[in-house]
Amino acid sequence: MSTSNRDTALGGSSTAWISQRMAPPATIAADSKFRKYTQQVERCLATFESVQEWPDFIAFLGKLLKTLQGYMQFKEIPRKLIVSKRLAQCLNPALPTGVHQRALDVYAHILAVLGTEGLKRDLHLWSSGLFPFFEYAATAVKPALLMLYDTHYLAIQQSLRPITKAFMLALLPGLEEENGEFFDQVLHILDRLSGIVTPSFFLQNLWLCMITTKTARAPALHYLSRRLPKLSGDEDIAAIIGGDVGLLIRALSSTLEDDNLLVRRSTLDLLLASLPLDGPVIQKASVEDRV
Repeated sequence: MSTSNRDTALGGSSTAWISQRMAPPATIAADSKFRKYTQQVERCLATFESVQEWPDFIAFLGKLLKTLQGYMQFKEIPRKLIVSKRLAQCLNPALPTGVHQRALDVYAHILAVLGTEGLKRDLHLWSSGLFPFFEYAATAVKPALLMLYDTHYLAIQQSLRPITKAFMLALLPGLEEENGEFFDQVLHILDRLSGIVTPSFFLQNLWLCMITTKTARAPALHYLSRRLPKLSGDEDIAAIIGGDVGLLIRALSSTLEDDNLLVRRSTLDLLLASLPLDGPVIQKASVEDRV
């Protein structure tokens, strides 16, 4: 289907649809103070084009934060698509920690202003910068980032379901080292996430993480070794591991075939402790999944 035909099928220009989705409500857009707010944000964003050195990033972020703080009566961020892109760029791992910390300050302000309803509405915008960053964040800024996850993301409750896998992939690097400084804190956030979206849905997404992302396998196994109960056969297995036993089997198969010896060993330890091959979980799987 051509672009024009696809746009027609969607009921008009896809670009127009995105612009409409990003536009503030008409009642707010008509407010003279909000228009002035928008103009000031636009002027601030324009200065990003001249950013070259890391002090320029900090100056840009300071100006942006000051502008946003001047209009806290509005629960809407003008030009939020561009703002989210610039903030994500400021979390580039190549930039120094000071820039990252300042960017997280701006994120914290925005999420506080938006509240839970605003975050639900624009979840994809702010998550696109915050989720990939945790893996590369310096020790000094990880507490602030985890606080954002804990305070703002967990507060939106069931609205986390569509992004559960992405959220888990963001957090799992924190379980890479079992003696890591943030291991317990990340484990706690994952536990709360599991309780919010239901343990079975959580584990279904964990299996998917293990299948699709090699770097997630070791930390996922660290989580499972602490949280997956030994299944005797009397329990409702679907309620514990999710309805698709085949997904579980494919996840464990992927870890048993992993290049990392420690991943393979951890998988065997998990099988011995909770999922014996002659146990009820494997036996209840379809023939195709067991072969």
